Amino acid sequence: MIRVGVITGPVGVGKSTVLQEADTLLIDAGIPHASLELEAIARYWGRKTSMSGNADIAYRNLASVWTNYSVAGADKLLLTMLMERRSDLRPLHMAIRQADIRVVRLHAPLPLIEHRLRSREKTTPDQEVSAAQWWFARLKGSRFADHVIANDDRSPKEVALEVLRALQWLD
Repeated sequence: MIRVGVITGPVGVGKSTVLQEADTLLIDAGIPHASLELEAIARYWGRKTSMSGNADIAYRNLASVWTNYSVAGADKLLLTMLMERRSDLRPLHMAIRQADIRVVRLHAPLPLIEHRLRSREKTTPDQEVSAAQWWFARLKGSRFADHVIANDDRSPKEVALEVLRALQWLD
């Protein structure tokens, strides 16, 4: 069995930051694992972009990358991805056939998310704020996640620790 922890939530909620902190905590604890942002292995632009955008590329890449991680000794994968329903995990199950997937949705108040996005050194904060507002509304009241964890007034390390404990990857 391959244990997969998915960190999700709206744009700007802190998925990447919490993933980095969780990765550090797992390394410090000596726990073999892999971590990645699904979006990072989906970036592609070329002549053969499919109807589904880059999602098919992301999951084909994930299958290949996971094979390499597994051969290297990882039996856990922690990743970030945007999702709004449990069925969004189907391609992940196809990419990693023996995956036992647990989903952790991060939550923070929308004004805090907007503030975080406007504080970043990006050239398009309005587009990101608009995306955050859309995702925030879509996820409001959703129940697809196994765990919902607040990422508002605590340090990223504290949130990452709670994520790993919810996944039962750390005591």
